Amino acid sequence: MSPEYLTPASLPEACAALAQAGPTGRVMAGGTDLMVELRARRLAGLEPSGLLVDVAGLPELQGARLENGELWLGAALTFSQCQDHPLIREHLPLLAEAARRVGSLQIRNVATLGGNLGNRSAAADGVTVLAALGAVARVASAAGQRQALVEHLAGQGLAPGEIIVGFALPAPASPTAAAFAKVIRRQAVGIARFNLAAQLTLEGDGQIAAAGIAVGAVFPSPRRVPEAEALLLGRRPSPEMWEQAAQAISDDMLRACGERPSMVYKEPALARVAASALELAWRRGLANPGRRP
Repeated sequence: MSPEYLTPASLPEACAALAQAGPTGRVMAGGTDLMVELRARRLAGLEPSGLLVDVAGLPELQGARLENGELWLGAALTFSQCQDHPLIREHLPLLAEAARRVGSLQIRNVATLGGNLGNRSAAADGVTVLAALGAVARVASAAGQRQALVEHLAGQGLAPGEIIVGFALPAPASPTAAAFAKVIRRQAVGIARFNLAAQLTLEGDGQIAAAGIAVGAVFPSPRRVPEAEALLLGRRPSPEMWEQAAQAISDDMLRACGERPSMVYKEPALARVAASALELAWRRGLANPGRRP
């Protein structure tokens, strides 16, 4: 039998329905990955069942806002909205840049920021950005609400019956000092072989006061690289410094993944892309200082 489908009117109703459904309950937002999974199961002769709870229209999951220097991003924001929202373009150009690189126009119109995290893809572009920005996810269930760093939740996953409500993060002090890089197998719609998000905070003289660097698709889940971040702090950048930080990123990948055949390509490619992205973020910050400490 096909799964039942529910469009709840509120977050409490959605949580209660998932709690009642137990392990057969699934959360649905854009459905860009879930529908592919259900179709594959059906073609394999495994008829999907259970309950699909569509949370895309819940008011608690909508919109973006700035309050007291903190940004709130609703989990139901589509990537098209992330790309075009005036507040995100002004305060989080890193997310807007990454959103433009997600899938096709059709995918961006329905795929959501919360679904990008909930699906637990190692190559999730939105999750890599949120990790670099130190975003905290708010998660709801019938038992109440909790918060967790996006980076940690990407690795641990959601508990049964949980719904991602949205994300909180500080507005970057130097919003334009950011860059997103993504390498795919072909110059068209594709899943990243690796992606990288860099957000820097610049002092007036161009020195780096803070850094958030996250990489996806080369680890079990997107995560930050603190060794590379530490190499940038308190220094005025140089080509040698970019190379050192990029090598730290590549070394972290090797420690996590080991020597695989693909590393012959991936190690130098990631180092080159990382060095270029970090320098680009710094140069953007110098050219468009925005809000500096």
